Amino acid sequence: MESLELVKEIVKVLDKKKAVDIKAIRTEEVTIVSDYFVIASGTSTTHTKSLAEEVEYELKKQGIEPDHIEGRATGWILIDYGTVIVHVFQEDQREYYSLERLWTDASSVDLSDVLTEDGFFSKVVPEGVQPLPLGGGGLPKARRRELIWQITTIKL
Repeated sequence: MESLELVKEIVKVLDKKKAVDIKAIRTEEVTIVSDYFVIASGTSTTHTKSLAEEVEYELKKQGIEPDHIEGRATGWILIDYGTVIVHVFQEDQREYYSLERLWTDASSVDLSDVLTEDGFFSKVVPEGVQPLPLGGGGLPKARRRELIWQITTIKL
C-alpha cells in the first residue's frame, strides 16, 4: 500500500471512531523520519486509547503491522507505520505539543474525499453553529470541559 493510501485508510478509521480535528501533513520533504503524519484528538483518555487500538486493529486485518507503538499510558499515543506516523492526542496534550505548529514547513493533505459529513460534531452541534476550535477559543479549561460534557450527553 502506498503511503498516501495508508494515510487515507488511517483517516477513515479515525473518522469512523469519531476522532476530533483529524489532520494529515506531508513530511517527506522536511524530514527523513516519515512521509506523512496523521494527527487526531480523542475527547477523553478512553476515547484516545480506543482510537489508537482501532487503527491498529483495522490495519492488522489488512496485514499491515506497526513498526512501533509508544505512549499507551499517556495522553499522546504514537503508532509508527514506517512511512506514516499516527499521533493520537488528548486535546490538552495536542495543544501543548502543537505538532502542526512545529511542522509548518510540511504541507497539509486534503482529506475532504475521506472525511465524512456525519462526524461527531455534525451530529451534536446545530447547523450553522461552529464547534469550538482546538484549544477552546480562549475559554477556560473548566468551561470547555463543561461544554464538551453537555454535548456528549445529548441524546441523538
